[in-house]
Amino acid sequence: MKFAWDSYKNGSWGYDEWAPAYFIGKNWLGALGLTIIDSLDTLHIMDMKDELYDGREWLSNLKYSNTTGHEISVFEFNIRYLGGCLAMYDLTGDVVYLEKAVEFGDLLMLAFSDSFPFPYAFLNIKTKYARNKGGNCLVLAMFGTMSLEFTRLSDLTGDSKYKDRVDIILDSLAKMKTKYNGLYPCMVSMDATEFCYSSISLGAKGDSFYEYLLKMWIYTDGEEKYSRLFVASADSIIKYLYRVTKAGHGFIGKIKDDRLEELNEHLTCFAGGMFALASVTNITGNTEKNEIYMQVAKEITKTCVQSYFKSPTGLGPEIFKFDPVTGEILLNDVNLYILRPETIESLFILYRLTGDIIYQEWGWKIYKSIELHCRVPNGYIGLKNIITGFKGTTQQSYFMSETLKYLYLLFVDSSIIPLDKYVFNTEAHPIKIKYNNSN
Repeated sequence: MKFAWDSYKNGSWGYDEWAPAYFIGKNWLGALGLTIIDSLDTLHIMDMKDELYDGREWLSNLKYSNTTGHEISVFEFNIRYLGGCLAMYDLTGDVVYLEKAVEFGDLLMLAFSDSFPFPYAFLNIKTKYARNKGGNCLVLAMFGTMSLEFTRLSDLTGDSKYKDRVDIILDSLAKMKTKYNGLYPCMVSMDATEFCYSSISLGAKGDSFYEYLLKMWIYTDGEEKYSRLFVASADSIIKYLYRVTKAGHGFIGKIKDDRLEELNEHLTCFAGGMFALASVTNITGNTEKNEIYMQVAKEITKTCVQSYFKSPTGLGPEIFKFDPVTGEILLNDVNLYILRPETIESLFILYRLTGDIIYQEWGWKIYKSIELHCRVPNGYIGLKNIITGFKGTTQQSYFMSETLKYLYLLFVDSSIIPLDKYVFNTEAHPIKIKYNNSN
């Protein structure tokens, strides 16, 4: 973590991300120092006091009104900037973080319109102009992944305006009729009257919507609407998307044009942790179903890990498929690895919940592969090809926010960020559970 942080600080301090391959900083989410804010809670958890001091100073002096008109993704800004500040306030009680969370939350509120239940996808932080880039259609995960951050902000400030807005989102979506019970197509009209496309996925465009149904149920201490929606979706995921190949590989595919595509996205690998957490927290209230959830969690996580170990570099692909005859994993689709955290996230959650050291062993092997193939003299970069080892360009902010945080938590005592007191947002920022928030 220190090497990654120092590399960013020395090469591109104040930029959103660092590109070691080109020795330049990159801006894509407001030019507000994304990596700094995204990394703060990891620095705190790892007790990196000097680095945390520098990061806090940057944040406390940050004035987004001074930027040059950068357009932000509402989804990304919410999970990274707002989520990062909320987590730091929950971890430290330092009012600077809450003040910044309010600033960021109020900025994001400008993406909402009284004319539509869902927010616009993009917002210019200089002009405050909000818009979509896809016409009237919005990505499910984009507008469906704001509930945890906005609800926490309302609870901390006593101002219900944030929670009220995200409640409208879920209530509007829940009224829409779906072909597959509990599963929503990845693109939805902004007025919540129709689905724009039929594709259903737990990977890109869909993933964190389902994740947040579970996590909001945990955060709210069992609010019924979240359990009802989550269990319906989880049961349908198992019924319609989950399959086991002839070789015994359990995976979650995607529906396109009413047909199941038998492929596994790396983004979907988070679902192992999701199903495990659903099982242990007993969201179903059904022992038999909880056992099924845990079995699914273990199988899909194992498959994701095996996609890593099958490659010469020991790092997993962005997308992989299966041999139609043997059912074995095929590494012939999208073979890039961009420092993603989802597999490690599931290893961390499964280890915390089961105590099985196999998850630590798998995580350690992945860590060693990252060190061997992704560490360069001035930072970390992913691979454009996990077969050849040909390197990429960028040290993404989520590498420090998620990948390294989950790796660290996989090996430290479970009293550090305990899962019965914190729930992680989809950028790995730990949010204190509302009804179990003792220190």
